[in-house]
Amino acid sequence: MTTTTEITGSTTVDRERAHRAATPLGIAAFVIAGGLSLQGADSVQEAIVEVVLQLLVAAILFGVVVPHGLRHDSAGGRGLAMGIAALLLVVPAFWSGLPLLLGMAAAVLGYAGKRAPARAGLATASLVIGLLAVVAYLAIYLGDYLHVHGIG
Repeated sequence: MTTTTEITGSTTVDRERAHRAATPLGIAAFVIAGGLSLQGADSVQEAIVEVVLQLLVAAILFGVVVPHGLRHDSAGGRGLAMGIAALLLVVPAFWSGLPLLLGMAAAVLGYAGKRAPARAGLATASLVIGLLAVVAYLAIYLGDYLHVHGIG
């Protein structure tokens, strides 16, 4: 009886923490992706298109998809799908910022459900894969920076 209460209580706390962190994390992901796009764009038009795309995707993910997912006990399946998409987009579409935005959304949903009574494994996979996509995205930009500046 106590274990069920602890698990349910922990799940609720995780969801509340994820809910509070979702908007700041979404804004941070957008700012990072937008900043990297502005820094790496070949033209003003390219930068505008990328930043507008990122703004729309961030608004949809962190304004609709993540809050909707956080209303459920476990949104691990939804988070896992976003995490896999983020990981698959790292190499071909890193310039778009989508891997960072999708990866961060997947990580938030995964965190929220990692101790849920059902589908906790999917949520944990969502958290790990989402964070892996974020790290891979940032590693591409770090590697590019080091290469351009002749470091390493």
